[in-house]
Amino acid sequence: MSKLLLEDVTPVRRYSVLLLELDEWIAVGKGDDDEADRIREAMDAPWYRMTESQQALMGWLTVDLDRLADETPPPADSEGKDLWKIELRQAWRDLNHGEEERILSLLRRGFEFAPATTLFFMQARAWQVAGFPEVATRFLQKLEQRDREMAIGLLEILQEEPPVLLESNVG
Repeated sequence: MSKLLLEDVTPVRRYSVLLLELDEWIAVGKGDDDEADRIREAMDAPWYRMTESQQALMGWLTVDLDRLADETPPPADSEGKDLWKIELRQAWRDLNHGEEERILSLLRRGFEFAPATTLFFMQARAWQVAGFPEVATRFLQKLEQRDREMAIGLLEILQEEPPVLLESNVG
């Protein structure tokens, strides 16, 4: 069971935590196990309680998690690199004004233009701002696999606004 008391969170947050748990099972080759199926079944209820835009966001989270696992960059488009950088700078500034979906979209296209560690950090920050600290942690963990010192420093910065985790009273 997650550290979150899942009954006390929104459907979209509950779904994201379950998706992260399922992703862990898949990552170790147990995506077809009974426990993975149990998680999939538990994902149904929050899915149907989410809005269309929340469902779309969780669909994009699936894409982001797949990219974390695969790390295969999309085909290069060197002509778009300069425009991408300009858009990314603006989206990064807008992130603190509730514009996380725009930057996440740009970051999905960025694996051909920027170091993966930079993108992992920016994705972590965007998911944190969007209200998904568990997702942000997953991106920081991937960053840590690449560059431990950088990840520790960035984690300290991100903890300036610590997420509120609820303790489970399942004992």
